[in-house]
Amino acid sequence: MAEQVQSILERMVPPLKDLRNRGLFSPDEIRSIVERRRRSEYLLQRRSAARKSDYLRYIEEEILLEKLRKLRKEKVLTDRRNERMSRHADGDFSDDSDGDDEANKRKHAYQTSGPGDSHILSHIHFLYQRTLKKFHYPLDILLNYANFSKEHKSFHMLGRIYAEGLQHHPREDGLWIEAASFEYFGYVAQDYENGNEANAKVVGSSIRNARVLMQRGLRINKTSKELWLQHFALELHYVQKLRGRREILELGDGSNDSEDDEDTAQDEKETSSLLPCQIIFKNAIKAIPNDIQFRLRFVEACGMFPQTKQLEGHIMESVTRDFGESVEGWVARISYAEEGMQNGEKRNMGFLSKAIDDADEHSDSSDEEKSEGRPAKKARIESESGISEDPALELLHEALEAVPTPKMYLECSRFLQLRIQRLLDEGQSSDEDKDEGLSHLIGTDEDAKVAAKRHSGLLEELYQNAKEKNISSTNLALDQVEYLCNERQYQKAEELLSNAADSSAAGGNNDAR
Repeated sequence: MAEQVQSILERMVPPLKDLRNRGLFSPDEIRSIVERRRRSEYLLQRRSAARKSDYLRYIEEEILLEKLRKLRKEKVLTDRRNERMSRHADGDFSDDSDGDDEANKRKHAYQTSGPGDSHILSHIHFLYQRTLKKFHYPLDILLNYANFSKEHKSFHMLGRIYAEGLQHHPREDGLWIEAASFEYFGYVAQDYENGNEANAKVVGSSIRNARVLMQRGLRINKTSKELWLQHFALELHYVQKLRGRREILELGDGSNDSEDDEDTAQDEKETSSLLPCQIIFKNAIKAIPNDIQFRLRFVEACGMFPQTKQLEGHIMESVTRDFGESVEGWVARISYAEEGMQNGEKRNMGFLSKAIDDADEHSDSSDEEKSEGRPAKKARIESESGISEDPALELLHEALEAVPTPKMYLECSRFLQLRIQRLLDEGQSSDEDKDEGLSHLIGTDEDAKVAAKRHSGLLEELYQNAKEKNISSTNLALDQVEYLCNERQYQKAEELLSNAADSSAAGGNNDAR
């Protein structure tokens, strides 16, 4: 044991001597460093079972020592720079490296790098490797090691860390994602010692390596939602990168093609560039078929990138196709249409292709309708009160017809109540606090209070429709009671509660019989 410790300490002699000769540490401090390392090495080499805490404490002490070394080197270089500037101000332009004066030689040594600069970092890497091998690559230490390498720009070690970690933890989604992210985004190569960013550049970026890592991770973890989503986001990042390159290249293109040809070519480019994302989504829903929230997270991912409306439409088409008879599917489509209206977009039934077709039909038939004396399609969209078409409300009515269940009525009721509350709040706010996201709910000839009253009529119609079809539940009744109380119709609320209680009691007696 003593021989191993002594061998490790002897390898430290040249770099520690360099740190002492350059004045970064005094002789007493060097002796203290050696003694502390000797004690730590004996703790790691003891015959009884080594403790993880001893390794981590040793690493933490070395990290603090490296911070101190860097601070002292910066201080020495700053003092050296200030001294040179003061001499130049006094008219002394002599070179510090000239002559045999020992003080000048020592000052000049501060400007140069030596083996001591990388010694402490190398020793920390050595300690991390020993810790990982000793305790069979625990995930927490592995991630700490990766973060340390990123912080100190040790990118040559980062690839090795991820490779070893994935060999021992292939089921960890986050590790696959971090490794693929490192491969795709690369790293900024710059001088760690001087922090010089003038000549910094990104190196090591490879979409091919990132794709390989993500695909390997998905082969092992086929039902990992996070891996599928991150693989989808990776392709979207790459699409944006290609678009940026194309825009730069097209700036110098002097071609004068017609606008129609340019639009057609642009649509073809968009479709082809998003094809990998569509394939990933198709394979993802094949691996995880019955989770609608999982599909909606793909829509959220698309919302983080520009020019992805076509891809969003493709995803919502799958929701319509596979969840057309479920309450969750209709709620997702209504919410998607509502969000599109808030953003000033028209999202008809959640899929883009139908909206595009409708727009084309509108442009083709508009002139014909006017010539035949019939109102144009645009005029038919607006009602007598000047209220624009509301795709969310259209979907709501279709949902109640397609899935006439208490749960669907409850969800639609809550949707309308939320709109009413937002409109009432809008009516009470000042002009400066107006919410522009509610403009789609207010007609041209009405204000927020009138729009709230119109939605209240729709809500009452919904409750009446449920009563006529004998669709009821405890939650739906309580929801209607809450609405009636907000409208100060307390007598109706009391009657509704009484009827609901009687119905519940009658149902309980029948069950008892």
